[in-house]
Amino acid sequence: MNAVATAAGFSVRERYLTKDEVAALLRVSRRTVDNLMRRGWLVYHKIGRTVRFRKDDIDQH
Repeated sequence: MNAVATAAGFSVRERYLTKDEVAALLRVSRRTVDNLMRRGWLVYHKIGRTVRFRKDDIDQH
C-alpha cells in the first residue's frame, strides 16, 4: 500500500519551511515575509502557534 501518513492534512513527504528559511530562500528579511503573508502573496499554514510554508509553494515564486 502506498498511503502517505498525514496529520491534519499535511503530508509527511512534503517539505515545510519556517519563516527564516523562506526569508533566506527569497533573499528578503523576515519582516518582508510577514508583509507578503499579510498581503496574501505567500501561501502559509498555521500549525498550532507556528507558521509553515510548503517548499513547492515557495519554489513557484
